[in-house]
Amino acid sequence: MSVDMKLLKSHLRIDGSEDDEYLAFLVSSAEEYLLEAGVPSEKKETAKYQLAVMLLVALNYENRNPGIEIDKVSFSLQSIILHLKTG
Repeated sequence: MSVDMKLLKSHLRIDGSEDDEYLAFLVSSAEEYLLEAGVPSEKKETAKYQLAVMLLVALNYENRNPGIEIDKVSFSLQSIILHLKTG
């Protein structure tokens, strides 16, 4: 189950569809990130997984200026990822 685009756009406060393709790319990237971080694929159906994807998308969407360095993810996102990996 992939993140619902309507819910994601509501989370990001986006109206319109001009960024839909880019958002879909960011969702795929976030799912890959979680897989490579050790989150089991069977967790994809959980609300926590969906929230982690939305938080990662938001982090990358809101900081897409190439001059901005994203050096760490938020504590809440780290906590969710750890819980998904171990719980």
